[in-house]
Amino acid sequence: MSFTIGGPTTKWAKVSSKSADYTVLDNDEMGVLLITTGSSANVVINLPTLADNQDRIIEIIKVDSGTKFVEINPGGFIWKKVPYFWGR
Repeated sequence: MSFTIGGPTTKWAKVSSKSADYTVLDNDEMGVLLITTGSSANVVINLPTLADNQDRIIEIIKVDSGTKFVEINPGGFIWKKVPYFWGR
């Protein structure tokens, strides 16, 4: 599952894996987040502001079959819960 902030670009190319809550920063060059949740807790991903991230694409992929969700927070409220394994 991909979430686009702005339009396409190649500037943000880093791939990172997370298993705990994480806030994407304006300057971390994060492009792809591989998330594992396991069965213990949901993982919350806080997205950066649109104003400071025009033309940025952030792809968030849940890569395990754990029973918990990935919660996407675009700024103060939970927008989307990703309950499934999303393969490519």
